[in-house]
Amino acid sequence: MEGIALSYPLWFIILCAALGLAYAAVLYFRDRTFSESGPISRKWLPVLSVVRFLSVTIIALLLLSPFIRSRHVERVQPVVLVLHDRSGSVASGMSATDSTNLEDGMQQLRERLAGQFEVDAYHFDAELYEGMGSGYSGKQTDISVAFSGLYDRHVNQNIGAIVLATDGIFNKGNNPLYARQGLDAPIYTIALGDTTPRKDLRLAGLLYNSLAYLSDKVELRIEVDARFASGESTSLRIEHIVAGQPNRTVFEQPIAISDHDFQTEVRALLDMNATGVQQYLVSLRPVANEVSTTNNSERIFIDVLDGRQQVLVLATSPHPDLAAIRNALEGTRNYEVTVRMAAEYVPGIKPFDLGVLHQLPSANYPFTDEIRRLQQQGTPLWFILGDQSNMQLLNSVQQVIQVQAGASGINNVQAVLSQRFGLFTLPGNAIAIQNYPPLQVPFGNYSAGNDALVLFSQRIGTVATQYPLFAFRQTQTGRTAILAGTGLWRWRLHNFRTAEDHALVDEFIRKTVQYLSVKADKRRFRVTMPNKVVDENMQVLFDAELYN
Repeated sequence: MEGIALSYPLWFIILCAALGLAYAAVLYFRDRTFSESGPISRKWLPVLSVVRFLSVTIIALLLLSPFIRSRHVERVQPVVLVLHDRSGSVASGMSATDSTNLEDGMQQLRERLAGQFEVDAYHFDAELYEGMGSGYSGKQTDISVAFSGLYDRHVNQNIGAIVLATDGIFNKGNNPLYARQGLDAPIYTIALGDTTPRKDLRLAGLLYNSLAYLSDKVELRIEVDARFASGESTSLRIEHIVAGQPNRTVFEQPIAISDHDFQTEVRALLDMNATGVQQYLVSLRPVANEVSTTNNSERIFIDVLDGRQQVLVLATSPHPDLAAIRNALEGTRNYEVTVRMAAEYVPGIKPFDLGVLHQLPSANYPFTDEIRRLQQQGTPLWFILGDQSNMQLLNSVQQVIQVQAGASGINNVQAVLSQRFGLFTLPGNAIAIQNYPPLQVPFGNYSAGNDALVLFSQRIGTVATQYPLFAFRQTQTGRTAILAGTGLWRWRLHNFRTAEDHALVDEFIRKTVQYLSVKADKRRFRVTMPNKVVDENMQVLFDAELYN
């Protein structure tokens, strides 16, 4: 039906006509200009007044916003969606004859429905595909993704019904009872498979950390489900798989099944004694007449890293600071500390992640060539100055702190904490170090480099100076720190006397080592694999980054 309608009541048309009539009357009859202009003007007066009346009336009508109203009726047949489960679990419950009969029956169903409805056919396993498909090769069943795919394809359409042919077994996605997602249509299910209750054990879930460190213990949580196997017993076994060697059992626990709907959780601790990707097989021993054993086992992979960093403490001569640094770092499993005297050090014999140079370079052991070699390799260095340090050689190999040495001797210097230091987070009670025993700092004038960050400055007696006591510097080749005095062992003893532990000083040493030795990934081409365990029906994806 079509017609013209107004946005205002119809009686407004009378007002529009009255407006046009009044305008024409005032212009042509009340005004004598046209009537007194001669016979020609009097002859055209009625015509002009009618034109004026119609034009004003039409303009007024257009101001009422008229519009054309129409209605188009199109009859569309309801859409019937036919879904066929093509996963492997369907075929396991059917013979060849049953499969042929099912295919014929589904074809006849579509032909009968096509006379009254628009029929769209789909098949699914882990994904939704158009058409009925063939065979039962799907390794996973996700009924929820089938429903969401139908919604995306047929939203706002007149869906009359959904015909779902499936065995109802799903091993991926959400429960289909809660996954219809707006499909407001009845679902008619064609139940496939064997409805006879059958015994079945399965690993319902495995929870573990896929990344671990050497010597760690990784907890593995295994969820075990058993159906219709009450009174039976099984055992859970974890085997370590090493190429070229027989599998080694690292965990085994018997499980007694006490119910037809049995669930339990088993926890196992695995020792990470080797680096690299470690493979384990988790399996359940089958019970008699079990319907399927394919879900009784699963392989897991744990990437074991040697996270311990090699720290070399190299000293001119024995000193209590060496033991303080070693004890602080060996309190965790993250560091392996080697202490050597300069006289017994062989350059380049063993790579390390951080070098702590105690009173080096010195007059007897310059080590300048070795220090420059380490700096070129990007090895971070931590210099600790003492009365045996050679300041001239020190100034030549670093730019963190420059020292203009004066007379021989030492100053007893306490630390003043800088409020602008932000390379790493200090302990909340780090301010207490300002009251710790003084460090023994060689005489001289100290100045920090332009790009050095000072953590502590020197307080000599009661005078707080601008001399740096502990400073850091980072360049493109590596990181360097300088502690301008010895006496960390005194700090550690004072910490124990006041707090009955070494926590503050040990954390201060660890954070220093952690900041210096952290490794940045400087590779220009990087390839990573998001998933280390890939199912046979999954795409293998790699992520790559290239930096120019």
